[in-house]
Amino acid sequence: MFIKNKARPLMIFLLSVMLFCIQSDASADEGVVLALSGGGAKGLAHIGVIKVLQDEGVQIVGIVGTSMGAIIGGLAAAGYDGDELANIFQELDIYELFSDSRDGKTPSSQSKSIIRIGYDKEGRIVGRKGLMEGKGLYEEMLKYTAKAETYDFMKLPIPFAAVATDLETGDMVVITKGNLASAMRASMALPGIFSPWPYEGKLLIDGGMVANLPVRVAKELFPDYPVVAVDVTGKLVTKEEIRSIVDVLGQTVGIVTAKNVQEDLQYSDFVIRPSVDDISLMNFSNASRIIERGAVAAAQEIENIKLLVANKVDETYTSAERPVVKNVILTGLPDIEKPFIAEKRWWIGRPLNMALVNKALLELLRHDRVASADYKLLEDDEEVTVEFVVQRKPPKEYKFYGYSTNLSPYNRWVSLEYTGRDVLDIGDEANLKLWLGENTLARASYMGKEGGAWRFESDLAFQDWEISPENSGKVDWKRSFLYLGFSKVDEDLLPFSGGFAFDYIDGDGSDHHWGPMVKLFYKNKSTDKSKGYFEAKGVLWYPEGETLLGHLDFYSSFSVGDKLSLNFSGGLEKGDASTPAWASYLGGHGELLSRYGHPVMADNTAWARVGLKSALIRGWFARFEPEFFGAVGYAMDDDWNSFDDIWEVGIRLNIPNRLIDLNVFALYDDRSDWTFGFSVGMPPLSFEPVMP
Repeated sequence: MFIKNKARPLMIFLLSVMLFCIQSDASADEGVVLALSGGGAKGLAHIGVIKVLQDEGVQIVGIVGTSMGAIIGGLAAAGYDGDELANIFQELDIYELFSDSRDGKTPSSQSKSIIRIGYDKEGRIVGRKGLMEGKGLYEEMLKYTAKAETYDFMKLPIPFAAVATDLETGDMVVITKGNLASAMRASMALPGIFSPWPYEGKLLIDGGMVANLPVRVAKELFPDYPVVAVDVTGKLVTKEEIRSIVDVLGQTVGIVTAKNVQEDLQYSDFVIRPSVDDISLMNFSNASRIIERGAVAAAQEIENIKLLVANKVDETYTSAERPVVKNVILTGLPDIEKPFIAEKRWWIGRPLNMALVNKALLELLRHDRVASADYKLLEDDEEVTVEFVVQRKPPKEYKFYGYSTNLSPYNRWVSLEYTGRDVLDIGDEANLKLWLGENTLARASYMGKEGGAWRFESDLAFQDWEISPENSGKVDWKRSFLYLGFSKVDEDLLPFSGGFAFDYIDGDGSDHHWGPMVKLFYKNKSTDKSKGYFEAKGVLWYPEGETLLGHLDFYSSFSVGDKLSLNFSGGLEKGDASTPAWASYLGGHGELLSRYGHPVMADNTAWARVGLKSALIRGWFARFEPEFFGAVGYAMDDDWNSFDDIWEVGIRLNIPNRLIDLNVFALYDDRSDWTFGFSVGMPPLSFEPVMP
């Protein structure tokens, strides 16, 4: 008995050590599952929550996200930590991505259509299914999700699922495999704002319609772990607080989702509610502030969250070996199917590389005829077939737009445009444009099918023009123009086309001309914003081997800080003033606004412009962008001797929105004159010595 009593302290000590060791081992495997709600811009607070959990050593063993929660959660699951996520969304120009621009720095080359109507093959009207396509955001997410090495979301660094809604049935769709960027895009397709997203035979909309805070889904997928719900849905506001269409939208979303959010909250183990009630649904203008609010909310609850952690990690969530590619298929673009698959044939027999799959998908999305593109991964034992699925733009499309300004009586138009696809062959395109106003311009173009190294193209134009140059009396002409040639399709080389052009002018004596023509185009392909954007295009025509006509234009833009950009543009034009239709008109293209109504007529011209633009106010529907600029131009004779130098400085207020561009400007020029003006829309290429 004495021996037992003496041994008791030793036994207690050993037992305590064992329990401590067991607890220490368990702590390495502790973790929580996050259910991230939708909420638009409010969802950026999820980043702050994730960052605090990671910094405090709380393991995230799973994420289920809806809408913005799916975007943040999907990237976190792919392997981005809190700091990396913060950097991504602080640098992204979300509003530019919402605009569906292929490149935010590219100058707009076409007017926004006020009305756009499409028709399918059966002649049924195909309209927009949402105010925004979300294509730009999708392409950007494809670049970031290339980091994910598997198509099985449950085998990502953090297992993940996205929640969406089947538009046809209203059922919940939980996405755990496939294209991660596509799953994220489908989950955020807010009805009326973003177009529904086609996904594996379904048409999906925002998951918030069925589970805006997907706690129950998280419980089903990860039954052994506590679920921390991060709720950024916000509360309903009073009628006095509803002051804009964005407020109406946010309130509507709140009403629709309130019931399912309350139902899911009952199943959560813990709730974090960042203070984001004052953030509107589409206000992404201060990402840092929203992220910080998420971090503050998580930090306040971190000790309570640590008490929730479980004791094990299910081994089924660990990464597996990548399957071997069995085949590559492309459906929806038969004219380029063979060359596309031929380029990817080397994938066969090798482990699936998701970065290459995403890169190939981006190539498809950049085709002008593609409305949307995705891929399916068809599993067969340890092999997989990669099927790229493309939805093409409507075979017939009509657009209506216009342009007006107080600077020139000659530059006001109402414009109609028709585009036909698969007209003579699958993959070809015909386009007809008509500008009606004080001056008239009509143009019909045809591009042959893709699929080979060269593509046939033709351009037929008619011009009825009148203009009053500053250094001459009024001139007018009627001109017909035809171009026939072939363009080089290979994007790895400098894109160009070559052929013959024919010209007939009725004005200052009827005359016709013909000769070889070459067209060139270049733009940088860098996705690094710090390297800026650059594009250049040029045309050269040599009629009868006597007179060389042509022009070269360039545009470049560089980011300067968060909201500033430095823009450079310029041009050089070779004309022939002895024929008014071939003359070069300095200022006639709007490059020098002070001479827009009365340009300087010359044989040759050169100009350059620099502007500092500020994205002062950015919104999902419109932006307010003031720009300070200066421009200089030179009018020259046939020997390139300057006879008139022009300059101007001023400020331009650009208010682009989804329907039309409005510009208001004030400038001072070399004549000591002030000019105040406006323009609405985008003018067509009005006149140049090479082609109308």
